[in-house]
Amino acid sequence: MNLARNLLLISDGARWISDIAGADYLKATCQLDCWHYEKKLRAALPGEEKLRQELMNLLWEGKKEEHRNLLKLKRLVDGPSEKLDDVLGYLEENWDGIYGSRNLKSKVGAKEVLVVGSGGMEKNIDLIVCRRFKGRGMSWSRTGAQNLLKLRLLRYDRRDWKAYWRRRLN
Repeated sequence: MNLARNLLLISDGARWISDIAGADYLKATCQLDCWHYEKKLRAALPGEEKLRQELMNLLWEGKKEEHRNLLKLKRLVDGPSEKLDDVLGYLEENWDGIYGSRNLKSKVGAKEVLVVGSGGMEKNIDLIVCRRFKGRGMSWSRTGAQNLLKLRLLRYDRRDWKAYWRRRLN
């Protein structure tokens, strides 16, 4: 049972994450991780640091309509661009998640901290999962990988780890 009154899911923009967030059983708020959006902007606007900064400032100021309009104007002036179209599509697809955490501020106390990036979690996944499974010369069956991952996660809770091995010895 989940005792949290408010849940924030940080998303890289994948549709399945916002679908889970909006599910009736979860009713979470989805927040787009701005790092992923900025990465798309850098790819679409190489060498245009000033424009990218202006676009991100508009988002931080809560002016997402102005942000979108500036991107559309850029496309009109420069002509068709697959990467710029990709950014606009990504923006539209994740429109509701741009200010997800800001929407929670009215629900949580003023002293609560809202995390708007997934860097910490992505680093943990890298440390716990990827480095172990992507080592040189390694290959894993799906079953073997799942079993090893279960053990690695169990190890992070020392009480469960010790209890697991006591049960195995008995």
